[in-house]
Amino acid sequence: MIPSNILSARLKQLEEAGLVTRRALPHPERAVVYELTAYGRDLEPALIALGRWGARTMTAPHAGRRTRRPKRSTPAENGLPAGKVRCRLTEAASAS
Repeated sequence: MIPSNILSARLKQLEEAGLVTRRALPHPERAVVYELTAYGRDLEPALIALGRWGARTMTAPHAGRRTRRPKRSTPAENGLPAGKVRCRLTEAASAS
């Protein structure tokens, strides 16, 4: 279970990022509903792909068996320069 303060903080971050909208329901429910924005719905294919990847690779451990994370590759093994790698999003890149 997710603690309510953590859930509240994450939902606020998603709202600030424009991924969800918050709507308070009228009396008597007095509930709050979060809905994806069009911008949030654009992420659906990526989230589904991540979920499928997780289901394939992050299986539950078997009883009595130690879990082991896959070896992480180094930037050099991925063809990237050594040291810190920074990414900057420009307007031209975000328009595509």
